[in-house]
Amino acid sequence: MLYRDYGENEWKLMPLVGTFLQHEEEHEQYAISETELRAFEEMGHIDDLVFKDAEYDQETLDRLNEVKDYPENEFQTVSEYVLNNNILSGTTLETRKQNELLESSILEIAGLLGGEF
Repeated sequence: MLYRDYGENEWKLMPLVGTFLQHEEEHEQYAISETELRAFEEMGHIDDLVFKDAEYDQETLDRLNEVKDYPENEFQTVSEYVLNNNILSGTTLETRKQNELLESSILEIAGLLGGEF
């Protein structure tokens, strides 16, 4: 579902879902474009190919927006966070999230103390 757009140098979610029959069983596969799966249909490897727009919930889209500019070598970090809301231990993302939480806590404490800190 997640891929690297090298033209824009960012992570994106695949916009299409293809549904097809293969060996009499229905399958579903995410795709960047229709041409990816049309070739298999033309070769006779799959039948009854139909595409629809992929749907993602807002939380997934928000998480993607947070990390879409992460480098290519952080695929596992980005994938786990965007698709599973899981922050991998020992990653830059984990450090960033800890810093955000710390900053939020400091601001909350400062607010409780009347802004004096």
